[in-house]
Amino acid sequence: MTALKVGASAGLVWWALRDVDLGEAWRLLRGVSALALLGMAAAFVAKVATSVVRWRVVLGHLDADLPLGRSVAIVLLGVFFNQCLPSSIGGDGVRVFQARRAGMSLSVAARSVVIDRLAGMVALLLLVAVGAPVFHAWGGDLHVVAAALAVGGGGLVALGVLAALSRHGWPRGDGRVARSLRRVGDDARALVHRPGLAARLLAWGVAFQAAQVAVAWLGAVGLGVDLDAIEAAVLLPAVLLVTMLPVSVAGWGVREVATVAALGVVGVPAEEAVVVSVLYGLAHLIYGLIGGAVGWLALGHGGADAAARETT
Repeated sequence: MTALKVGASAGLVWWALRDVDLGEAWRLLRGVSALALLGMAAAFVAKVATSVVRWRVVLGHLDADLPLGRSVAIVLLGVFFNQCLPSSIGGDGVRVFQARRAGMSLSVAARSVVIDRLAGMVALLLLVAVGAPVFHAWGGDLHVVAAALAVGGGGLVALGVLAALSRHGWPRGDGRVARSLRRVGDDARALVHRPGLAARLLAWGVAFQAAQVAVAWLGAVGLGVDLDAIEAAVLLPAVLLVTMLPVSVAGWGVREVATVAALGVVGVPAEEAVVVSVLYGLAHLIYGLIGGAVGWLALGHGGADAAARETT
């Protein structure tokens, strides 16, 4: 699977670069301002912070306790695995493992990560849907938006089916997987009956996605690309949604092709769009390495007394 993802990334990067003047692209990348890099770093910190808060809201919903410092360390380590390793483990799996290692039950750890991930996806779907009319007014193809929504909507449909089945005790069985799936379905139904909690999750999800968009937009500004904040807010969520497809390494290739298509709607040349995407990927790689080191050291020095515990 890892080999297939590497191959997909390489093929899609080649496809995105096939008509790009690499010399011009390299010139743009070398010219990015230091101030923009600092701004991207600040936006990345905001992204991590909103991710931590959203996850902790989910953990509170599940009556699970995890110290703030440990939560930050686990999220940073998850970002490292998502961005820096061509692995099939992924940051979500690392979060589950580390939460379990901290003393949380496997069921609660897995459910918290699933709900947290779905909250972020719902926020992204909302941003894409809200921006769709503007995208169409600018001459964009709504089929592209529909495809992006279908990518994320599949997970929500699956969650809805699971919630309906769990009401009737499905899937059957006393195994760990069956019990966990039923509990995820129960958790999803519980959110429907707690609109205040659902609104909090959605708000933090939107803040997280806004921080992701800000990382890319600040990079574009630093490169001198003619892309204003409103254009970025309308166009880039669809790119982020498509990038969630687990068919490449850390989104490489998929992101570049999608960015060229999206920014082309407002007249951004392919060379500039590719460089915006590459700078976004490189920034996440560098920040992920730094954050991963910080998270690893923090978790390595954590004592048993800092372990989280399930309270129900």
